[in-house]
Amino acid sequence: MPNSERTIVVGGGFSGLVAAYLLAKEMREVTLISKTRLGGIAGGILWRDFSLDLGCHIFGNSQDRATEVLLALMDNQVLPVDMCFASRFGGKTLEGFELPDLSAKADSAKMIIEIARAASQRHAAPRNLEELLVQRFGPTAAEVAACAFSKTYRTTADKVAPEAIAATCFKRIRVVEDQVASILKQSPALERVIAAGSQEDPMKYYKECEGAPYRAFYPAADGMLGFVRNARRVLESMGVNFVVAEAVESVHLDDEIVVRGATTEFVADSCVWTAGLEAFERSLSSRQTLAGTSYGVPMALYYFDIDAAQAGPYSYVNSFDAEDLVFRCSLPGSYGQGSNCPPGRGYVCCEVPTDTDAEVFVQPEAFAARVWEEACAFGAVQGTYDHVRVFTTPVSYKVPMAHYHSVAAPIREQVAGFKNLVVADEWAFTKNRIITDLERCIGALNPLRRAA
Repeated sequence: MPNSERTIVVGGGFSGLVAAYLLAKEMREVTLISKTRLGGIAGGILWRDFSLDLGCHIFGNSQDRATEVLLALMDNQVLPVDMCFASRFGGKTLEGFELPDLSAKADSAKMIIEIARAASQRHAAPRNLEELLVQRFGPTAAEVAACAFSKTYRTTADKVAPEAIAATCFKRIRVVEDQVASILKQSPALERVIAAGSQEDPMKYYKECEGAPYRAFYPAADGMLGFVRNARRVLESMGVNFVVAEAVESVHLDDEIVVRGATTEFVADSCVWTAGLEAFERSLSSRQTLAGTSYGVPMALYYFDIDAAQAGPYSYVNSFDAEDLVFRCSLPGSYGQGSNCPPGRGYVCCEVPTDTDAEVFVQPEAFAARVWEEACAFGAVQGTYDHVRVFTTPVSYKVPMAHYHSVAAPIREQVAGFKNLVVADEWAFTKNRIITDLERCIGALNPLRRAA
């Protein structure tokens, strides 16, 4: 494509792969530069003939356009998933919900009155997640939700930005039984904050995507390793050039963009940056004003090799109880239908949010038996285990701190001054939101092409 616009994508995680696809569809000449292996946390690792996902990954079919992009990246090599999930809170297990049942800790009638009152009021822009929860749900539900947030994220809701809600289960809350919730949801003001179950009818609150009439799907082989492998093959067939294990050291912005790596220099007409605003600031200058403005949750991950018959009925179970070490147990071996496991085997992944100085982070193997006991108590598995793979990471998912946006504003203003550069929103947490944001970003580059 000698006459096409040259575009560099910086970052080889899920966002970078999607950006490369959207750009290549526009017949651009695309080079993707990745500091680490492709996929990032949307990838996986090999262990004992298992393809292990890095945490819980299932592709939700709730937006037609996002589903179209995901199916294309996987060359339609997917398995429909019959979603079955549960949550634990206040010592109770709630099937059909991934979010906590707040009525286990507070009076439902009081919460409903406060939610209705909050919906009828005008609010100033919230300064942090704690204020947003109060504005959205009222003080009682907000306090309970904030406690559940602290268990999962190892920090408090007053310390993180309002946008952190996108990385939680609290866009809606469960406060009453489904029959009552369905009545309350007839009010437009309450519909956006009250949750009702859809386990018996998975597509009840979602459109059917033409050709994909299922609530969720998963790579047909090798789990998220298979996703990355298929995405790379599809993108290479579209002409995308990959440069992997190349750290970007500096960026020079002018009529042309010059990206300098550790060993190579790249020149392009435009750039889509998906590696985070903090990394962009470092590459543009020696300033590091964004350092310390986001929080990455340390995590210990446990992978138990099980007989396939030991798996419980769930795709995953979330626990919001502070006394539990485990936040989430997921069973990719089940929804992968064995395509990511040795014959007759399965695996359960247990995610333990923690602190880097905590014993479970420093000596995670010593807690394997307790983690397994919790997985059994959650109903995720049964019996005993023979083998476990354990590793820790100082940063798993990230959220912006409360002061992030005031620090980031001048950098974003600087970015907006360059018409041939866009920086993706790193706080678009779900895969569907990431795709929507990237389409917006890439659309912002199109006026440049028309002018040319």
